[in-house]
Amino acid sequence: MKTKRVRLRGKIKKILRKIHIPKKTGKVIKYTVISLVAVLTAFLFSTAFREELPVDEPAMEPTFLMNDTVTLNKLSYMISSPKRFDLVAVRPGGSDESRIYIRRVVGLSGERIRIVDGIIYMNDEPLNYPVEGIFIADGGQASEEFHIPDGEYFLLGDSPSESTDSRTAAFGTVKKKNILGKVR
Repeated sequence: MKTKRVRLRGKIKKILRKIHIPKKTGKVIKYTVISLVAVLTAFLFSTAFREELPVDEPAMEPTFLMNDTVTLNKLSYMISSPKRFDLVAVRPGGSDESRIYIRRVVGLSGERIRIVDGIIYMNDEPLNYPVEGIFIADGGQASEEFHIPDGEYFLLGDSPSESTDSRTAAFGTVKKKNILGKVR
């Protein structure tokens, strides 16, 4: 492998000598090519791992309003896991055909959640929800203590009365593989 590289370098040097490019000009060309490759790579990464999504329901008001557009970072959870209060895009059913929802991560894998009198309790401690004035009248399946299965997350909308989320059995907790990425 090393001998092939050495031979290749030698061939490149011969070609550059034949072209008769002065050393300084050769360095300028080299750094220009490197810069162009870096910019092209960054552009390809940003388009391959980002997506614009429309907000088409009031479930996340006041954080996102109807007809807002959010940016989905598809790379974020390939290298890490969702954290409490992250805003995420999910396909609860897991199918590419199922609808995309934007929700907030409230409960993490292995935790216990309970929603009583509008207050969210995580592992028997009240949770300070990051959006002011949110009252959850219906705790759904979290009205009683609910254990979040390993590898899954409990998601809520910021407008609970308008949101279908992990409180309902139909939506349920969401597996990491069904989280498309972080939303901004």
